[in-house]
Amino acid sequence: MGKTILFVDDEHTMRTFQSKNLRREGYEVLEADSLAAAREQLNTNWVDMVILDRRLPDGEGLSLLKEINQSNPHMPVIILTAYGNIDNAVEAIKNGAYDYLTKPVDFEALRTRLLRMEETVDLRQELDLWRKRSHVLDV
Repeated sequence: MGKTILFVDDEHTMRTFQSKNLRREGYEVLEADSLAAAREQLNTNWVDMVILDRRLPDGEGLSLLKEINQSNPHMPVIILTAYGNIDNAVEAIKNGAYDYLTKPVDFEALRTRLLRMEETVDLRQELDLWRKRSHVLDV
């Protein structure tokens, strides 16, 4: 089974459309329409990667990005926004975002970024496995 993506966006049509495309690509997709729903998903499910809208009905997506980076600094997050500009992109990256996309989201651009993120996740998991194995051998 593919990696699990949490897709957080309050725009129902866009979120469900992109989620459907991602499922066709082999990803397992969890959806959330608010920060509260996203936190619930993160607390109850395994998530490999996050696609996160910058502005949600109950707050700024960057606040959740900071929480994710504190609890799981290796989880890659793409920030989405309809209000794209250089300052917003720089702020998102400084706060730990893996990447930044403006809406409307081009699926091929999203797919390309997710493939890169997936490679990063795989490499980190492999590195963790090797560290655990070498620790067992050192004991």
